[in-house]
Amino acid sequence: MVRSLEQMTMRKVYLRILPFAALTYFFCYLDRINVGFAALTMNKDLGFTATVYALGPPRSSGAIACSRCRATSFSKKSARGCGSPAS
Repeated sequence: MVRSLEQMTMRKVYLRILPFAALTYFFCYLDRINVGFAALTMNKDLGFTATVYALGPPRSSGAIACSRCRATSFSKKSARGCGSPAS
């Protein structure tokens, strides 16, 4: 069976990326479970209701997204100012 260059390349990519992606997914799952277990006692200690606790993850995700956007725009502006061809 003769494989094309594209098929060989994609096979190599899959064999290298998929195990890493599965491992990353597993660690994200463990992190989510850990936060859930921490919430059992943390909510009572801090006086959070279930609603207040549920609002936390979307806010932190929004803050991370905003900081990434600002960092990207800053890096583009600073690259232009350094005499790059984009200026």
